[in-house]
Amino acid sequence: MNAYGFANGDPISFSDPFGFFGCTIKDISGCQIISFTAGASVGIGFKTQLGPLEAKGDLAKVGVEGSLSLTALGRVQADGEASGSAVSATVRLGSREAEATLGTCGTKSGCHAGALGVHGVEGASNGDVSVKAKFGIELGVTVHLGQIGTAIAGAANTAYTLVSGWLSEHTTAPFGTLSPDGGPPLLPRQ
Repeated sequence: MNAYGFANGDPISFSDPFGFFGCTIKDISGCQIISFTAGASVGIGFKTQLGPLEAKGDLAKVGVEGSLSLTALGRVQADGEASGSAVSATVRLGSREAEATLGTCGTKSGCHAGALGVHGVEGASNGDVSVKAKFGIELGVTVHLGQIGTAIAGAANTAYTLVSGWLSEHTTAPFGTLSPDGGPPLLPRQ
């Protein structure tokens, strides 16, 4: 994962805190209007809880996901990734929780040996043990309101530039043309 993705990989000299890179008032070609996402995964899930100790996660999980986005200029952008992990687990003991992944790979994100995180949570206990095959399908729709606003402002800016350019080329001052030094209009010769 690129932690500086919001800055187009250059956090020192580039700023894009809202993720609109490619979507500006001067260039609306990259503005996304709506995106549709879909994904599917399969794996073996486990969960156990004994007193204050709870463990849950996935073994041998593989999945795919993809998205289609419609841009302000009517283009369709497609994106997708396949991923897999050997083990992902969360272990909770009392109010502390640890998350770990081991052996994850993705077609876009590459492979990682593992990761570990620890944080505090509220806990409960009921003494369950379960193992199950898991299959999941995920569907989503995102309406990009910020980028829609930028696209509307960009279209209005382009329209204003075109109309003002056309008017300056096709109209003259009512009493003749402007003097070369920008002074009052010169009167037409009789």
